[in-house]
Amino acid sequence: MNSKSCQNCDFQLADEYLYCPKCGQKDTSKLASVRGLIVDFLGDYFTFDSKIFKSLQPLVFRPGFLTLEYLKGKRVSYIPPLRLYLFVSIFFFVVFAQLNPSQSLEMAGENISQDKFDYFIDQHMHKVLFVLLPIFALVLYMFNRKKYSNYFVHFIFSLHFHSFMFIVLALYLIVTTYITTDSFDINYWIFLAILVTLLVYLFVSQRRVYGDRIGIIIVKIVFGFLLYAISFFAISVISLALYVMIKS
Repeated sequence: MNSKSCQNCDFQLADEYLYCPKCGQKDTSKLASVRGLIVDFLGDYFTFDSKIFKSLQPLVFRPGFLTLEYLKGKRVSYIPPLRLYLFVSIFFFVVFAQLNPSQSLEMAGENISQDKFDYFIDQHMHKVLFVLLPIFALVLYMFNRKKYSNYFVHFIFSLHFHSFMFIVLALYLIVTTYITTDSFDINYWIFLAILVTLLVYLFVSQRRVYGDRIGIIIVKIVFGFLLYAISFFAISVISLALYVMIKS
């Protein structure tokens, strides 16, 4: 009896089937590579259908779910991780462009048009996060390589986590633009609330994907956050220094 079935929808497959006749997913038990991820992204990037809504709901409300589904082989039911990340990041850039059409920072002792804290969040956070994407995956690999020895697994986790982060940052821009005032204190507390939200999301995601005990996850998050923060600070300083050199 044929026991071969589709990893995405569990439809029973004949041995000669290369693709599932029910959902269309390719029959393969191999975990994809970064190259395969990029090829998959380029395949039909501009196709927007019900998958976007089906993917965003678990991304926001079920931390780690999309990563596990991808690792289980359910890759047709949801938007591929890289495409989802780019779609969300484009959404962030659109929001940013609409809310910040002409803001700039004068670096030569001139008056600064807005608070330095808000400027850093608005102007540089999204760029730094893009660079930190593979670094965050490397941090995950360092702490969880016994669970998953393939770096690609942690890169998928990183894509989903940073996709959620872009959504939260877009909401931050909207809230601080239309709801709050220019008060630094108010924006600071909103930013702090966002930071707590991201930490809780990361905790639940790691609990679901890596399956460690609560205490071990907390330790990993603390040390991982320190490494991530150091990388974040270093990249920010380097980018700011390059900006000053270019402008001088």
